[in-house]
Order: sequence, then structure tokens, then C-alpha cells
Amino acid sequence: MGIVMILVFGFFCKRRNQRELYIDHYKVVGNISDDSVYNGHIKFYDSASEILAEEGEYRNGVLNGMRINYDSNGKVFSILNYENGKNIGYNRYYDSLGNLTDQEYFYYDVKVGPSITYFHGKAKVYDFYAFDNNLIYSLNYDSLQKNIIVNLGKNFFHITKLGGVTYIDGNRRSEGLEFSIYTLNPPKYKFDYDLVLIDSLYHVEKVIEKLESEIPFLSFKIPNLRDGNYLYAIRLQVVDSLNSKSDYLMFKKLQ
Repeated sequence: MGIVMILVFGFFCKRRNQRELYIDHYKVVGNISDDSVYNGHIKFYDSASEILAEEGEYRNGVLNGMRINYDSNGKVFSILNYENGKNIGYNRYYDSLGNLTDQEYFYYDVKVGPSITYFHGKAKVYDFYAFDNNLIYSLNYDSLQKNIIVNLGKNFFHITKLGGVTYIDGNRRSEGLEFSIYTLNPPKYKFDYDLVLIDSLYHVEKVIEKLESEIPFLSFKIPNLRDGNYLYAIRLQVVDSLNSKSDYLMFKKLQ
């Protein structure tokens, strides 16, 4: 009997802040404190139709996790991600049939990186934005029907020199340079960016670092001086799975 009472008491403690509020034409359901602070999984229903309009994960009153929006028919319209109230990661948008129509990346409320439009489940347009909202790369997949990606005359390297830094390589300490790079990666392709040492004929002497990240940009450092007869460069290897099924190799010198 004592165990049953403990279990029942624990259940009601867990459910203590589960309540319903009516705010701005919505019925809000979830863990809501006495001063209306959301925590955990919160659902928003249209107060007139009782159709679920939105749900999301909250922590201390701010979005922290996935947020799902629904249309007037209760179908998923968009899926977004948040961290401490800031939109971060890929936002995905869907039509009434559940097909993905658009996908765009946000970094703490700033639109940056890939923005992709889909048609019948296939990528139609791939755009890539810099932090200043400048469109720095655009690929219309219709243009590839009679061409290959490297023949479109696009700039695949978007590198900015950030300034001087102290560079440490093992026990070697020297003045260096820091760069930032936007890493393109259109659907149906695989873009691999590497920091390398090359000779005058673009033969790779050494791969210094693979430039990869979960976010569509990153920074890296190199020594300020040339390494003997070799130059620091960015190597881009493009794997084409759409047309020619071939690999392409490109370089961008940093010195």
C-alpha cells in the first residue's frame, strides 16, 4: 500500500504544473508555472477549432529544441530548431501533402549558408548566403541538364583573411594568419575542402587539415611564412553523383 501511495504521489507531483491557458486565440497546454513560464513540451491549439497549431520544447520560458508549426488542416507546415531562444540549424518547410519544399540554415537568428528549394522531392535551386545576407553562390539544377557543375563558371572558394594570430604547430610557435571559409555542399554533390601544402605544379605535399563542420562555415590558421618551396592552399574535391559521376579537383592559393 505504501508503495502505491508513493507512486501516485509521484505522478501527481510530475503533473502538478500540467495546465491549460488561453492566450491570444490559443489554448496552451503543458508544463506552465504559476507565473506562466513554459518548460518542457508545450502545445498550442487553435481555441476555436481545437486543431494543433504549434508545439515546441521550452526551457525557462524560451524555445530550446524543436518547434513544429501546423497549417489550418493540422498538417506539418514547418520544423525549426532553437537554442536558448535563438533559431539555429536547418528550417524545413512542407506543402499540404507533406513534401519538403524549402530548407534554409539559420545561425542564432541570422540566415546564413544554404537555402534550398525543392520540387517533387528533388533539389531545384541551391542558394548560399553570407552573414551580410549577400548571395554568394547560386545553382539552378535545370542548368545542369546539358552541363556539369564545374563548367558553370561559379566561384567555389569564398575565403576571408581575418588577421594575424599566434600559430602553434607542435613545439613550433610563430606568427600566423587566420581565415574564414564558407563551405558549399549542394545536394547530389559532395564537396570536400582541405587545407594543404602544394608545390608549384599543384602537387599536394601534405594535407594539413580537413575543413569540415556541422555548420556551413569555419575558420582555420596557417603560418605567416611559406613552408620551404611549398605554398598553403585550399583543395576542393567535388564528387558528382548527378551527371558525369566524376570527381573534380580545384585549388585556391592562400599566399
